[in-house]
Amino acid sequence: NYAHGLYGMQIFSNISNSEQIHMDKMLELLTSYNLSDPAHSDVGVFNNPELQALYNTLAAQCDISLLEALKVGATIEDLDIYDLDEAIITTSRADIIEAYTLLKCGSENHMRAFSKQLNNRGETYTPQYINQNAYDAILLGVNGPCQ
Repeated sequence: NYAHGLYGMQIFSNISNSEQIHMDKMLELLTSYNLSDPAHSDVGVFNNPELQALYNTLAAQCDISLLEALKVGATIEDLDIYDLDEAIITTSRADIIEAYTLLKCGSENHMRAFSKQLNNRGETYTPQYINQNAYDAILLGVNGPCQ
């Protein structure tokens, strides 16, 4: 994880490890539907130009400070939750909905973790993708295993 390499904070490593589990889950789904994996094998490299531009922008923000890196973490989870909500409503396949729901649960756990770290430093995160009510509801939740 880029931010962990910069700041050595455990939250970045823990979430990076969790994200790898999410990637593995999605690869299982792709394989089960006989679809090719669109992910690039190199860290920080994306085949999708929009994702590459977003990565570059967020990595530059991480370079500024630990506080900015924590905001980047929250932003990534914010976008993940938004994208997962959109994806859930576009399918009727139970296995895909289950996978997306598990990923969303994990992203909500991560959002709470980043928000807590920001709050501990006197900062708050303002959601950019999900609405404020959804964000507030996530913060009221409790971290736990996603099943």
